[in-house]
Amino acid sequence: MNFQVKLYETSNIIEFVYGQWVESTNTSAYKTSLCGLRGKNNSNEQLLALNKGSLMAWSEMTFANSNYSTTATLNFGNGDRPAPENGRTYRLNPRQANDLSVNRIFTMGYLPVSYGTPHAISATITNYGTSTQNNVSVSLNVTGSNTFSAPSVSIPTIEPFDTVMVTFADFSPTVIGTNSITVSVPDDDLNINNSQTATQNITSNKFGYAFSTSVPESAYKGSFAAVCKYHINGSAKISSVEAMILNNSTEMTGKTTRAYVYNASGTKIGQSNVFTVTSGNLGTWVSLAITTPPQVTDADFYVGLDCSTSYFAAYETEIPTRPNTFYKIPVAGGTLVEFGNDAALMFRAVLTPTTAIKPNNASSIIIYSNSQSIFVDIPELKGTSEIAVYNIIGNQVYKNVNPSQGLNTIEENFSAGTYIVKVIVGKEVKTQKVIIK
Repeated sequence: MNFQVKLYETSNIIEFVYGQWVESTNTSAYKTSLCGLRGKNNSNEQLLALNKGSLMAWSEMTFANSNYSTTATLNFGNGDRPAPENGRTYRLNPRQANDLSVNRIFTMGYLPVSYGTPHAISATITNYGTSTQNNVSVSLNVTGSNTFSAPSVSIPTIEPFDTVMVTFADFSPTVIGTNSITVSVPDDDLNINNSQTATQNITSNKFGYAFSTSVPESAYKGSFAAVCKYHINGSAKISSVEAMILNNSTEMTGKTTRAYVYNASGTKIGQSNVFTVTSGNLGTWVSLAITTPPQVTDADFYVGLDCSTSYFAAYETEIPTRPNTFYKIPVAGGTLVEFGNDAALMFRAVLTPTTAIKPNNASSIIIYSNSQSIFVDIPELKGTSEIAVYNIIGNQVYKNVNPSQGLNTIEENFSAGTYIVKVIVGKEVKTQKVIIK
């Protein structure tokens, strides 16, 4: 292995630089190690440690003022565990007088337009500098398939080493696609940590906190179900649960579990058949269909896996962990307790529209678009029905007097721009603006 420590005299910056590592033919032997700085002893306030799970990429490193654990170390044992890239560098900067950092963006990796909006994006801001900061302006900018610039949020005062969570105005995307979310603070003495960016998938029917590129750091097991909390605006059925399976053949291959759905009070309302992990499932997202999908209307619900047989609570480290989001619960249902352990659990919920609605209830009709098509989901037809599309100046560009019950896809080679969709079902009318890019 190759490894360098660089000390910069004028700036006091310290860099850890990795060179080319070559896999040995020796039998893998699990060893733990620490990269970072140590003061006079091993107490937390004297340590700055760089940690990651042995199966994680070296780009997924986290920093902590604590000693490393036996499950989150710089372990490299064999070809199953990645080596650092040649030139991988970790830089430690001395504290500056003025140094605000955007630590984490709290949003969803998968957000359904019809059930998950409006959605409020939050972020945590930490003052790593030695000076108190006053009247700090924090900005949010969303680009991509949907665009949004929220009014800046002001932090009146933030003391050194304090962390403050800010929440921006509600955001309601309408276009299926991908958003780039950026949260920023003003320039200061160290600008490399002044912004964070997250990529968000806007979907028609999927909730998920984990991003598409998320990799589990590790997983927990125990006599409980690990679950994520979501909230439906409107009414839908929970048809399946997606879960990340830890990439650990010894602990996971051949193990069984079930997916569960719980209502807001912790009562079990849905479950999957037994799922058995195969070698092909390791390190991937799997989908577990709910045998009798429960209907949820304008309420919280929870989805996750039974963790009593093995490490089915896969997670990413999230410091601080967003509140009121990740829980454990008795498998049969009961009291929900926040999961803790700086763990952001990796479970998604997939929804399907429900037909158990009042006929002609226009609020149940779902209208959305992607970069080139318009979609209209009509749960139930009754009486005269019609779909019409108008451009921004009021000219009708599409009309269908015989729409289908269910999903109607409109592909008319629309030019980029804003359109108004009008849907008539019996005596009810719904209109909605959509954007084609």
